[in-house]
Amino acid sequence: MTKNNLSSEFRKAFQVLADDPSPKVREALLEELRGAGEEALDFLHHQAVTLGRWEAIAARHFLEALARDHPTVEGLDFIRSMNYELETGLLILTRAVSPQLNHSEFCFKLDQIAARARELFAPPMSVREKCQLLNRVFFHEHGFRLVRRQEEDTSLLLPQEVLYTKRGGAFTLMLLYALIATRCRLGLETVKAPGHFLLGCYEGKEPFFVDVHASGSLRWGSEVLANLQREDASVSEMELAPTPVGEILTTYCQSLNVAFAREGRIDESRLFERFRKEFAEIYRRHAQP
Repeated sequence: MTKNNLSSEFRKAFQVLADDPSPKVREALLEELRGAGEEALDFLHHQAVTLGRWEAIAARHFLEALARDHPTVEGLDFIRSMNYELETGLLILTRAVSPQLNHSEFCFKLDQIAARARELFAPPMSVREKCQLLNRVFFHEHGFRLVRRQEEDTSLLLPQEVLYTKRGGAFTLMLLYALIATRCRLGLETVKAPGHFLLGCYEGKEPFFVDVHASGSLRWGSEVLANLQREDASVSEMELAPTPVGEILTTYCQSLNVAFAREGRIDESRLFERFRKEFAEIYRRHAQP
């Protein structure tokens, strides 16, 4: 379907009519905005951040209305909010290409795995001991397996696909493990080390890490660092620090951009490239003094 461009006349009219209380006026504006696709989203976002208070509020209301029809809106709004939470971000960004994603069913399956792990916990277990039990539940009872491929396809990257097939790349297994660990209140942090995805616990004298590349093997920080330095002597302890959620979600977008492009799904690839660029732009803006 061909999408219309937003004319300069419409843009001027919108600024005058955006806060008009008439349902007919509002629906007429929405119809024009829907027809413009992503151009309308950029236009409304610009209005929401550059105009006066009341005009910005009106633009935000139209953005919210379009979100029900256009899953990209939710993703861009989430990125621009800078209020990043891992599970929320994954679901919002994924829904942009999987509108059929059932949030409740996805969360219920994670809840079930976490509930089984908590059944096995008994005081006064340490976090490390609880992680050993969670490994048993995740990798053995539920049978999650790492699929090692140089070029991962979307079935190994999309969380809902991996949750269903129980076969995934290291990055997505790390994400699912992190979401379940949060439900178990284990306080693990995602870590994007050079060529390696880990979950770290920093509560004790020396951090330990859950290595999803090795079926959740638990490794002390010194052991992980030594292994990484065998591959690259320049790796330092700083690269075992927790990776911010925004950076993890940026990696998710970049990985899907590449995977969709490889599968010839160009529209989906461009969408995740747009999300990635939006993360980069937000960070660039906020890094400026």
